Amino acid sequence: MEPSVDWSQVAAIDQVIAKERRAVTRLALGCSLPDWIASRLIADWGEAEATSIARALNERAPMTVRVNTLRGTRDEAVELLKSEGIETHAGRFAREALILDTRTNLFGTRAFKDGWVEAQDEGSQLLAELVDPYGTVVDLCAGAGGKTLAMAAMMKSRGRIVASDVDARKLEELKKRARRAGVSNTRAVAPEALDELRGRADRVLVDAPCS
Repeated sequence: MEPSVDWSQVAAIDQVIAKERRAVTRLALGCSLPDWIASRLIADWGEAEATSIARALNERAPMTVRVNTLRGTRDEAVELLKSEGIETHAGRFAREALILDTRTNLFGTRAFKDGWVEAQDEGSQLLAELVDPYGTVVDLCAGAGGKTLAMAAMMKSRGRIVASDVDARKLEELKKRARRAGVSNTRAVAPEALDELRGRADRVLVDAPCS
């Protein structure tokens, strides 16, 4: 049995923090931040905006997925997820982004196992869209291939994408994800194998450090 919470004591603590005269200390205590971060936020944004930013940092990040259009449309993915009891809504920025409203183990769903969706935040999805991939694309610092797979879907598995990373284990994971997603135009190679493409790529993506 979980211990009960005395909310009156919690409110009393909040009142004590609110009375703190030093803005940095007030922000640090109220939002569980180190003093140096609170100080930097206030210096950069002013106290009111810094408080809004700090509170946002304490919120649970949304679970965002990218619909793999090699499997079907975003609307079809919505219905597939709904059949598993998962409600979603469209992302704000990326074309194929869905945000899961239902807390769930995404990786245990049929939609994920069958390659309909990949966990990917909208920032990463937008980078893939900005590349506007065609022809021969090189994805340097590809990691496990989130943006590689997004570009492959945009290219409808035509052309070719050469993904490279210094971490061979991540490239092996990329290969597994590509098979699950039904991607057929992607090759994962070590950096030293890229010389053959020097001056021949139509697009090169270097997302370092990762978005």
